[in-house]
Amino acid sequence: MTVISIPKEINYLHDWFLQSARNYPDNYALCIENIKYTYKQLDIESKELSYKLIVGLGYKPTKVGVYAGVSKTNYISILCALRSGATYVPLNPKYGDERIINMIESSNLDAIIIDEQSINVFNYILPKLKNRPHLLFLGSKITEYKEFTKLKNENHIDKRIGYNLDDNNNYAYLLFTSGSTGKPKGVPITHENVNYFLSYNLKRYRLSQDDRVSQFFDRTFDLSIFDIFLAWGSGACLFPLKESDLFFPWKFIKKNNITVWFSVPSVITLMRKVLSHKNVKLCSLRWSLFCGEALPSKSVEFWREIAPNSIIENLYGPTELTIACSAYRWNDDSSKKECLNGLVPIGKIYNGLDFVLVDENNVISNTKGELCVTGPQMFLGYLDPDNNKNRFFLNEDNTSIKKFYRTGDLVKLSESGNLLYIGRLDNQVKVKGYRVELSEIEAIAREFNGVVDVVALHKKCTNNSDEYLAVFVIGNLLNIDLLKAHLKGKLPHFMMPQRINKIDSFPLTSNGKIDRQKLLLLL
Repeated sequence: MTVISIPKEINYLHDWFLQSARNYPDNYALCIENIKYTYKQLDIESKELSYKLIVGLGYKPTKVGVYAGVSKTNYISILCALRSGATYVPLNPKYGDERIINMIESSNLDAIIIDEQSINVFNYILPKLKNRPHLLFLGSKITEYKEFTKLKNENHIDKRIGYNLDDNNNYAYLLFTSGSTGKPKGVPITHENVNYFLSYNLKRYRLSQDDRVSQFFDRTFDLSIFDIFLAWGSGACLFPLKESDLFFPWKFIKKNNITVWFSVPSVITLMRKVLSHKNVKLCSLRWSLFCGEALPSKSVEFWREIAPNSIIENLYGPTELTIACSAYRWNDDSSKKECLNGLVPIGKIYNGLDFVLVDENNVISNTKGELCVTGPQMFLGYLDPDNNKNRFFLNEDNTSIKKFYRTGDLVKLSESGNLLYIGRLDNQVKVKGYRVELSEIEAIAREFNGVVDVVALHKKCTNNSDEYLAVFVIGNLLNIDLLKAHLKGKLPHFMMPQRINKIDSFPLTSNGKIDRQKLLLLL
């Protein structure tokens, strides 16, 4: 097992940017709605904002929230937080008030930076905060809060302050994932975690200063770190999508001559439905990367037609294992045979990481089980230690105990050494005593002509006296009665969906994934 080495000059996440700012100061680092900003500009502005932040507080912050949309302020604020020696905490203005308040208060933020377009939304949240941060930046303006001392004389502040990270705060960013109780779980990621990931992927994809990298993911989704710092670690330019661009991603790719595209697979579902009879070619793409949910092989075949010059990869990994921990490169000749249930394999675990498969009896299996991963990308534990319960697997031998993160994903190891994705363990349900794997139902439905994508669900009624299986399908010229006959001929009776619903598009979460909970509410 080869361990990837991190360059000696890289100690912290923002060092990837600073390195490119030194090497390519006049290159464009960011382009938002045709307005471009150079590495030099972002370097100077983030440094100045970092200085103002520390002067305003009177001390080095530990955690800094960024409450912003797609704006230059957002990206400068990420660098500002990191350069100040703080942990960067992204906050999405589109989240509900309760979730944002929970994230702010559980993070114990020293400061929040807000861009101008988000100020009015934040004003509704402000009165509801019990524990307010000491300092708030409204664009370039500073607002004081309780316990905040008056601004100190800038002449007495060392101009070099804040640009060397305090060794006691080694967390690069803090993200929040959905918790089973409805309360978001804080996932702190160290600089070592993310730098290992970036070192591996910068070597794997070998981007150059001429690349034009998409930013599809919201900054509260850890996959956004891939976009931002893979671009900035290569001297390339980052192109964030505005909300309106998400409905027409092919237009955005063509308009900006994007060379590296990274998104959830749901984007292909949209394009397969809308572009089924249109001749669209995305010839500028040389890398097409997908992550965040299962990738159907039919989606890859469609993407191959419209992006003929592109190498396609399926990435996999939970937030707790730092963005992604495995990858599979599509091969036109052999990959279709490797797919399981019509889903592209998640591939091989990154060099330097280790994994085991654990069966339902908590015993290591050589063929199939829950994927558990360890190594330099594994986080240290949740912000709330109570969330750590049952999230780790301890593998003991005669000499040591090795700690693995339990992903909750069921996988199978193929003869070629690739991991084949079966589904979430919580998608393995029991219906009237029979064990049912929902992904198997979806795979059979995808075989039917006209089906673009499908989601199978297990519905329990409120009184728990009844339950049934249901399917939502997106399709072109789709005959539901014929689809029902197709499923009946292929599935055992206990796996046959009681309801089949045609839908124009799947509801999506803020991260672009299919929102299964909203689909359940439609039943």
